[in-house]
Amino acid sequence: MSLRSADMQIIIQKSSEVMRNQHQENARARLQQQQIAQQFQNQVEAEGRQVNTLAETYKSQIESKKQKNGKKENKKKKRNKNSPGPDASSSGIDIKI
Repeated sequence: MSLRSADMQIIIQKSSEVMRNQHQENARARLQQQQIAQQFQNQVEAEGRQVNTLAETYKSQIESKKQKNGKKENKKKKRNKNSPGPDASSSGIDIKI
C-alpha cells in the first residue's frame, strides 16, 4: 500500500490538528484539577477558621470552669486537713464476732 503525496499532506495536516486537540484536552484536564485543588484548599481553610472561632468562643467558659473546679478541690483539701483522719479517731482494733 503506497501513499500518494496528496495523502501524505493530508496526514501531516491532520496529525498537527490531533496534536493541538490533545494539547488542549491535557490543558483543560490540568486546569480542572487545579480548580478542584483550589476549591478543596479553600474548603479546608474555611473549616479551620470555623473550628478556631468555636474554640475561641468557649475558651472563657472553659477557663472559668477550670477555676471553679480548682477552688472546689482547694476547699476539699482544706476540709481534709482540718478533719481528723480515720486513724486518729480510732485507738485500737475493733473486732466483732
